[in-house]
Amino acid sequence: MSAQADSNGFIEAQLAGTQVFMQGIAAPVLYTSDGRVNAVVPFSLYGYPELLVQVAYNNVLSDAIVIQMWPVAPIVFTSSTSGQPVPIMVNQDGSINSPSNPAAPLSVITFYGSGFGLTTPAGADGHIATAPLPKPALPVTGGLVGEPVDVLYAGDVLGMVEGDVQANLLVPKDAYTGDLSVIVGGVEMDFTIYVGGTQTTTAR
Repeated sequence: MSAQADSNGFIEAQLAGTQVFMQGIAAPVLYTSDGRVNAVVPFSLYGYPELLVQVAYNNVLSDAIVIQMWPVAPIVFTSSTSGQPVPIMVNQDGSINSPSNPAAPLSVITFYGSGFGLTTPAGADGHIATAPLPKPALPVTGGLVGEPVDVLYAGDVLGMVEGDVQANLLVPKDAYTGDLSVIVGGVEMDFTIYVGGTQTTTAR
């Protein structure tokens, strides 16, 4: 079962009898099944070096586990249809970036992720993002095969839970297929984007 926001625009901390406790705080639960639970780490726990986590189903608690925490731990959302996790990169026309469907130079490429840390204005646990959209408090920069990439936007996604981030990057004029690096507050993540074709008008 996937969560639905309540009348105030918040994802609740219980879904179909499932709860997730982090340091004793009930976290917003986005999805639950017999094999997987997705929850959001509360903003109030920022700065903890580690968290004690327990899952409850119909008020029966699991054993506790410890997860490590960092101020920033950015990730890009992936697809695993091929059996291996592949970063989801979206071309300017809304299609998925791939070797057979590359982005054009001077077009915008978009990805979605999380783990970008605190936001400005401050985030609210489980709240569905509305305007003005919160943005990472730490700087977000990019590079493609060693060349700087303009980050046109990095911030929360309208209609998604706060903490989910959209990043729009401008593909450089002379870009080619290679490793894209995105750095959030000094922490780097790398993945491949495919570039080819002709120049296009940039949408901002």
